[in-house]
Amino acid sequence: MTAIIKKAIHDPRKLMFYMYFYMLYFKRRLLGEARHAQIYGTFGRAYLVWKLLRLNGVRATRHSLKDLRERERERERETICWLHCDETTIDVDDSVTTHDHPRCINRYAVDIGKQHVDEVFYSVFGYRLCIDPNTYSGPIVKKSNRNAAHDGQIISGPVDAIDPDYVYLRLIDNQHGNDLVIDYRPLVIGNEMVYVYCKYRPLDHRFLNTNKGVNLRTPTECFSESEIDSVVKFCKEFGADVCELDVLRDNQTQKIYIVDVNTTPHSPPDALLNRVGLRAMRLAANSLRRQYLRS
Repeated sequence: MTAIIKKAIHDPRKLMFYMYFYMLYFKRRLLGEARHAQIYGTFGRAYLVWKLLRLNGVRATRHSLKDLRERERERERETICWLHCDETTIDVDDSVTTHDHPRCINRYAVDIGKQHVDEVFYSVFGYRLCIDPNTYSGPIVKKSNRNAAHDGQIISGPVDAIDPDYVYLRLIDNQHGNDLVIDYRPLVIGNEMVYVYCKYRPLDHRFLNTNKGVNLRTPTECFSESEIDSVVKFCKEFGADVCELDVLRDNQTQKIYIVDVNTTPHSPPDALLNRVGLRAMRLAANSLRRQYLRS
């Protein structure tokens, strides 16, 4: 913790933000709220999972994916376990992912590639984001199937050669004002859409993870009730118990499109390392406690 304070001393805002989580965590531990979680994959302060477990007083132990099957029996006695890996596809033994363990979060979310996202999206919403680049005429977004690559580029269709490592998507008109686009980033936990980040990005850098501004909104400020229900249903079909999604709304049709699923989100964004971000984390921690941490 000393090293963390030394690093954060150059940014008092970040120091105060993270100290809140440490204080709440130790308070809950002192009050006897002894809970334990096994994290299989990645874990650290930047991740949403770290903040949610800290606010609930849950002590986390990180393990590699190869330990997942070996510790299957022990998981029965734990408060919670969490499959939390940054890879696009996770190679987990079928006997683990099909095991009926109600508190193993995201145990079925083993493929977050954009192709799979589109397949599940179509099964729930009835329309697609992906197109056939050989026949589609007009602007096409070419992006890596890998998650978090931020390598999107706009090309003209139809095209002759298709790269199998990429997906080809219709260009969504999500322009906001003269020089911005707006991306919606809802958090879904179990049966609830908890909050939505509205991210405003420069039109010329729409595929990069650089925000001109971020606002916290309630789900009903951004989506209709039927859209919220469909997004939650999508997450269930996808196998994602806790995730943030990238959602675009087309200005022409007003339809929404889920373009990415992130089961290991860094949250909140740096712009919200303040009271607004803390409010979002408390909302999420309460939702997690209601649905996954009760005995």
